[in-house]
Amino acid sequence: MSPTANQHDVIDAVELALVDYEAMYGHPLVEDGPVDQTGEIMLVETIVTDNGGPFCSFRFEAFSSAIPSWPTSVPG
Repeated sequence: MSPTANQHDVIDAVELALVDYEAMYGHPLVEDGPVDQTGEIMLVETIVTDNGGPFCSFRFEAFSSAIPSWPTSVPG
């Protein structure tokens, strides 16, 4: 069972996960990502969701769009 989450909780959780990764490995997660032939950073993280309200919110979309290595949406 998990508590109800909102868009702020989701953003906080992702930010904390990225901070924890950097603390554990000494560099941001994006630095471990592969780079394609054009020099673009390829995806290094995936968030699997049920597309519930917090993940469909404008705030979460704006937050995830600000992270260069994240897609704004993935068809599924």
